Amino acid sequence: MADCVDSYKASHSPPRQLRSKGDGIFNVDGEKWQPFVKDALQMEAPESKEVFNPSFLRALSVAGIRDRKFIRDQCINILLADRDTTAGTLSFLFLELSRGPDIVKKLRREIMETIGPEAMPSYKELKHLSYLKNTISEVLRLYPALPYNVRWSSRDTTLPRGGGPDGTQPIGIEKNTGIGYSTIFLHRRPDLYPDSPDPPDPQTFCPERWE
Repeated sequence: MADCVDSYKASHSPPRQLRSKGDGIFNVDGEKWQPFVKDALQMEAPESKEVFNPSFLRALSVAGIRDRKFIRDQCINILLADRDTTAGTLSFLFLELSRGPDIVKKLRREIMETIGPEAMPSYKELKHLSYLKNTISEVLRLYPALPYNVRWSSRDTTLPRGGGPDGTQPIGIEKNTGIGYSTIFLHRRPDLYPDSPDPPDPQTFCPERWE
């Protein structure tokens, strides 16, 4: 059991360079964060909040945030939340691409026609890669980054289903009750993704179902 706990801690702890000792990245006064914090503090908030915000730091500026620790905490939140979810999604993406050569051909044709073989894609061009968007949506459907989750009720309430002999009646939920749900099962339910020739059953990877 001790070996399992140590293994879990090692796999779920932040990398050494992210730890808070010395000049770690969690140190609000550490040099690693200074450029980002300085950039955010130097940005002037526009008069209108309707202005398009091309960056996360600009969004903080629009919100009028000037607290150094808050800026650092928000950057850390984005950094750590993006790491595992993005890595997992890309891993499952390439898994499915390795199984579907026809999907690879469609993706390659769309990218070549929209961007070309060497150019870096612009934001506008990325918005036009509809088949790529559908492919990623299908990855997130079959392999959601958060397959299970729990929410706690903030007050006494009811859920529309789950009670009665057949589970179709409302059910009472007391305050501070944990409610678990699974997106990975929700995304594979036949009643939400019916079995038909086009698109196929919900267990099948099919980007075309998003068209």
